[in-house]
Amino acid sequence: MIKSDNKLLIKNTLHLYFLLLKLFPFVLIILVSFSGCKTIKNGENKLLVRQTVKTDNKHLNTDEIKYIIKQKPNRKIFGFFRFHYSMYKLAGNSNSKFSSWLRNTIGEPPIFYDSTLKNMSLTQIGHYINGKGYYNYEITHKIKENKQKKIVSKYEIKSGTPYIIKNINYNSNDKELLEILLKDTVNILVKRGNVFDLSILQTERERLTNKFKSLGYYSFFEEYIKFRADTNFNNYSADIYLDIYIPSKVLVSDSTKITNPTFINKYLITNIQINTDYNIFKLDSTSYDTIVFNNIKYIFQDKYKYKPKSMSQFIMIKENENYNIKDVEETYKRLSGLNNFKNISIIFNEESDKELECKILLTRLKRQSFAIETEGTNTSNALGLAGNIVYQNINLFKGAEILRIKQKIAIEAQKLISESNSDQNEIIKSFPFNTFEAGSEVSISFPKFLLPINQQKFSKSSDPKTNFSIGINYQERMDFARYIINSTFGYEWKETRRKKHLFNPLEISSIKINRISKEFYDKILNTYDKQIANGYNDHLIIGNKYSFIYNEQIRDRLTNFRYFRFNFESAGNVLWLINNNTNATKTDKGNYTLFNIPYAQYIKADVDFRYYSYLNKENLVVFRLSGGYGIPYGNVNTLPFEKSFFSGGSNGIRAWPIRSLGPGSYNDPSNTKYDKIGEINIESNIEYRFPIYKYIKGAVFSDIGNTWLREKDVNKKNAEFNIKTFLHEMAIGVGYGIRLDFKYFVIRIDNAYAVKDPSYPIGERVRISKLKLNDFIFNLGIGYPF
Repeated sequence: MIKSDNKLLIKNTLHLYFLLLKLFPFVLIILVSFSGCKTIKNGENKLLVRQTVKTDNKHLNTDEIKYIIKQKPNRKIFGFFRFHYSMYKLAGNSNSKFSSWLRNTIGEPPIFYDSTLKNMSLTQIGHYINGKGYYNYEITHKIKENKQKKIVSKYEIKSGTPYIIKNINYNSNDKELLEILLKDTVNILVKRGNVFDLSILQTERERLTNKFKSLGYYSFFEEYIKFRADTNFNNYSADIYLDIYIPSKVLVSDSTKITNPTFINKYLITNIQINTDYNIFKLDSTSYDTIVFNNIKYIFQDKYKYKPKSMSQFIMIKENENYNIKDVEETYKRLSGLNNFKNISIIFNEESDKELECKILLTRLKRQSFAIETEGTNTSNALGLAGNIVYQNINLFKGAEILRIKQKIAIEAQKLISESNSDQNEIIKSFPFNTFEAGSEVSISFPKFLLPINQQKFSKSSDPKTNFSIGINYQERMDFARYIINSTFGYEWKETRRKKHLFNPLEISSIKINRISKEFYDKILNTYDKQIANGYNDHLIIGNKYSFIYNEQIRDRLTNFRYFRFNFESAGNVLWLINNNTNATKTDKGNYTLFNIPYAQYIKADVDFRYYSYLNKENLVVFRLSGGYGIPYGNVNTLPFEKSFFSGGSNGIRAWPIRSLGPGSYNDPSNTKYDKIGEINIESNIEYRFPIYKYIKGAVFSDIGNTWLREKDVNKKNAEFNIKTFLHEMAIGVGYGIRLDFKYFVIRIDNAYAVKDPSYPIGERVRISKLKLNDFIFNLGIGYPF
């Protein structure tokens, strides 16, 4: 009885906690809204509430202009709500610790309109417009004031007629550089007929500098490139002069000054040294040994830690070849990608006016390490705790191979299907959670292609890897216990900076049911379909998988970018061909087996497209569209449970718990809580992310999508995909969330509500008017959803 009361108390306490969590955003918005509506009473100070920029020319970027304006209004979230200013006012003049913290950390003092800063802004805007090629512009500034002394500042720009590039002339005091320049004019960014834009001229200077440095001109600098413009005010045209001027070298010999002819040399790499044991505190050269391989001198202490043959494949800089800045950058990138060195320096010394010595100084990380990790888990919306013991060797075979051995123990709170579990393991009974998991995983990553792939057929920048992993996992749950064995062998490489390929010619997954409760198994057989039932039988998956990734993201740069991923996998085809051609024996159910376990046969493809749009450096809108299609056939006519598509959960349609939406508009009359899966999936999401305070971020989002079956099921009405009706069966959810973003670790809390539920009859699917507090779905996630 006491245990029952304690459980009831815990349940009610948790219910109250989640209720307050759901109410908190609404209460907060109401409080700060009222506080933010108070009239300003600071004498003649007038609050700057909004700033607008209008221009008659699409070539003038209003976001760039807003950025250079000296005075900006208080920050907003959702595009209209001055949250930080409202927090400042909410804190008032109280000297309590909480009020001071609220006012000085989260709060933001009011921004009052300053006409002096306005004049400075007009000057800066003028410089910006001049730089874009418009010199007869007009800027009008207006302010609009209401009774509460709140100011709206408006900038209106008439750009006028731009100056157009009429002619481009090329000059240089170095004949070789001039010849290279004239041959490269097809690639020049400054073109006749374009608007005279200073930013394009600067970009062209950078491009030409890299061009010359990639051709061996090590001592060429951006400052050698000058642009001059001769403008005609009558016809708004400009003649551009691109000058490359190499300063003369002055030598002093016996008190006599000698001025050399003006020219610049190509540099040849004549000597390459790699110090794999570099330590800035131990520079005594007598303690080092050397080995020469492929004309590269390897310097080390005691024993060499890296095989010269292995290291040479990461060095794109070659002896007796011209200096090339692209090879230097690629070498640095390849060495950094090994995750073996905490410091990498590539230094060049001029041995003459035509020869360079290259020194690559590498400070190694500790070769072996142990780590004990604890983490919160969220597997299929089941919360829990996990502990890991991880061993890592980052140079296993002296070729920068990374070995990782992981031992994991976890406990989780899973939802139950059966009511009684009298045959459950005693281990589970002793835990406050109802799921126990233990497993081991071993993985090795080789920074090269292993046979049979010929690495010479790929570009130097492909950054190839060969990965192998094997793991065994034991799961003890209230309803069943099982072993899961997974093994993968595959390759990955880069086609370009944006394009990446992954190909796993072999993926093995085996599930062995060790124990299952009779009530649970009977309920599956009597209530659920074959696809669900097969998930709780022994089964085997042997197949392959290919993935293509296109990613425009540039690290540490807040620019709009796109992300696309395509996956294709198949399983069971080779085994089925062998069995079919050798007349192998089938089971009573008509399945071929391997080790007495039926193996799956299917093909499956899915895509994921995302677009990240930065409104400014702190506010981001993310759009995502994904979908997938799976076809089981041959040996087993259902997709494996773990390969099936589903909707809901913290990374999908967040207004539904994981695997609780669909399929289609099917409505389970028994309201049984089982996993709802299918062979077809379509989802779309849009999320607006904004800052609140330091590492605390906020988000509002909308999710739409569903999962369907490929074919009709007599037991599931309207669960199949139909091109005529699927749009009406798309579920819609909306919500808000908090993210604790610690850069390398993100904890995400989302609250979502089903706006449209396709399981209801047509005409009753929109649920906005029937909103109840308990209908909100609480999600806890690790990392961003996309």
